[in-house]
Amino acid sequence: MSEITQAEKDSMRRKNIIKNIAIVFLVILLILTFFSQTIMNYSLPEVATQMIESGSVSPQIRGTGTIEADDPYDVVVKEIRKISSVPVKVGDHVEKDGILYYLEEQESPDLIEAQEKLEDLEQSYELSLLRGDIDDRIINRVRGGYTATFEEYQKALTAATKKVEQLEDQSKEMQKQLDAMELANNWTDNQRKYDKATDEYAEADWALRIAEMDAQKDLNDDEIEELTDSIDDLKLRIEDIEDDMEEAKEDDKTKKYERLKEQYAAAQRTLSELQDRKWELQDMNESFERETNEIELAKARQEHDTSQLDTQTDQVDIHYDQELLVMKDQKDKVDKDLEEAKDDRDELLNDISREIELDASRK
Repeated sequence: MSEITQAEKDSMRRKNIIKNIAIVFLVILLILTFFSQTIMNYSLPEVATQMIESGSVSPQIRGTGTIEADDPYDVVVKEIRKISSVPVKVGDHVEKDGILYYLEEQESPDLIEAQEKLEDLEQSYELSLLRGDIDDRIINRVRGGYTATFEEYQKALTAATKKVEQLEDQSKEMQKQLDAMELANNWTDNQRKYDKATDEYAEADWALRIAEMDAQKDLNDDEIEELTDSIDDLKLRIEDIEDDMEEAKEDDKTKKYERLKEQYAAAQRTLSELQDRKWELQDMNESFERETNEIELAKARQEHDTSQLDTQTDQVDIHYDQELLVMKDQKDKVDKDLEEAKDDRDELLNDISREIELDASRK
């Protein structure tokens, strides 16, 4: 036998370790497989097998559990009474109108109170008849059992309310028309005042212009009169110069003639200036006359237009007053109908209340 080397020992040791690890792994795998099958068997539902046979299939589901009502109903006794017996048990099926319990035979406080209330209502009913504040037709209907239903009450009240609302809408619409008419009339009045003020301003302006022209004409007339006198005097002076010139010419006084000639030329120039000024003032006065005539004509036209406008305005005012009076009369009638409709509705409400109250007392 040969001697085993250290390398061979190490190789054998590694093989033994790998073999032991493989054995442990296989053992663990077997254990896990066993337990997993066992756990799965416990978790699976138990089923029964049966041979397949021909026939009809009827679906059925079986199970156990607790059934609770979604909307439970609690039975409450409205009277203060004692329960003598209960013919049903927990879990019993109860039909509609079935008996759940029996009460002891005795008068309950609620019944006694109801009887007393009935007696009070009967007494109140009799007193209502004796007071005389209820209409006979309501009493006759209640006694005859001909009281209206709630729907009839509602129908009558709706009709009365609708009538009131229609009249209210009509009254509001007519008031809007009245307001519009008054607004238009106020605007017209303001326009008339403005036009009148404009005419008065124009008249004042014309009067001022005429006064200015008259004042200037007076001044012009005075100056024309002075110019006329000056012209007449100057003409006489020119005639004298002409006579002197003739004498100087006959006496062969050359120097005197030349001096007179110069005076004559100066006088002619002055005369021309005076005449031009006079004609200018006369033309100015004539223009004042024309302008005054135009102003007077404009004033006449304005007075004519104002007179016509006043006539038309009076006619419009009369027409407006008539329309306004008719509209107010119509609105007054609608307002009167509205008040009557409201009174009728209130009376209807009162009758319904009395009838219901009297009918409740009678029952």
